[in-house]
Amino acid sequence: VRSLCEGQSLAEAVKSSIKTVTDLYGPDTAGVIAVDSEGNVYAEFNTKAMPWGFIGKDRETAIFV
Repeated sequence: VRSLCEGQSLAEAVKSSIKTVTDLYGPDTAGVIAVDSEGNVYAEFNTKAMPWGFIGKDRETAIFV
């Protein structure tokens, strides 16, 4: 949230958050999925994989593994 208040985009804030967690706790510790006010989805993780999915504005399902 602080990053957003400082003017970063949501995508940048998500990446920054994972970098901070990785610096503090090491790899394989976290993942973030964020949705902006327009329904755009951003995800970042420091693990080998983080399966996730969503249903977009167009009702299409997207799954990432």
